[in-house]
This record gives sequence, structure tokens and C-alpha cells, in this order.
Amino acid sequence: EKTFGHSSDELFEAVYRSEDEMQKFMGLMNSTWVIDGHDVVTAFDLSPFKTVVDLGGCTGALAREVSKAYPDSSVTVFDLPKVVEMAKKHYLEADDTISFQEGDFFSSEIPAADVYILARIIHDWKEERCVQLLKRLHSLCQPGLHSSP
Repeated sequence: EKTFGHSSDELFEAVYRSEDEMQKFMGLMNSTWVIDGHDVVTAFDLSPFKTVVDLGGCTGALAREVSKAYPDSSVTVFDLPKVVEMAKKHYLEADDTISFQEGDFFSSEIPAADVYILARIIHDWKEERCVQLLKRLHSLCQPGLHSSP
């Protein structure tokens, strides 16, 4: 119910309360994907999917791994405006082929994609919010594409 003394509805307000706290959190998220991101994105063949959106993609570290493994795919990180701003300021790489788009995946228009990545975000929210997000994504999904087994 509570993490660090805050409910799940307030957790990110606490984490993002200062640039220093935000930088620490984003650095942690970045380092985890640098370590295991390649293994995660290559566990399945995602090459048939030409547009990928990483919801709550933070620094873009996982999106960057997707882009490296599937260079023919367009990869976008969709996150809150202050996260996107911080990611561009501290984590943008000169050879990046990923893009960033600002928004709130609960209330903003979500970009169209063949694949939506929800890595390390579902556990952050109460079940009702997760169902809300998954229903939104389901309504955006188009039939016909599938990965090889």
C-alpha cells in the first residue's frame, strides 16, 4: 500500500520532487537496462514490428537497446514532460536513433505503434489504473502483426 511512506498514487510525486531525487531514480533505471536490456529485447524476435513505443521509458536505455537490436524499427520513449526533459539533458547520446515524446500514458494521446513496451511500470500502480492503461493500449492495437515463435 505504501512505499517510502507514500501511496502508489503519490510515489512519483515523491521521486520527482527535486531534480536531485529525479536524477538518482533515473540513473538507477538507466543502469538496470544497460546491464540486461539487450537480453530482454532479444528474447523474442521483434523485427516484424516497425514502430515501438516504450511507455514510461525514462532515460531511453531500454528503447536504445531495442533500436540497436532492430535498426529498421522506429523507437519512441513516451514519458512525462519533466522526465523527457531530464532524459534529453542527461542521457541523450550523440548516435541516438530513438525519439522522445512527452505525455502521460493515463491521460494523453498515446502514439500509434506496432508494439508497446511496459517495462517495470505495471507494478507501480493499483490494479484499477493498470486495467485502465491496458484497455487504452488494447484499443490502439492493430491485428495482423505477430512475432515468430
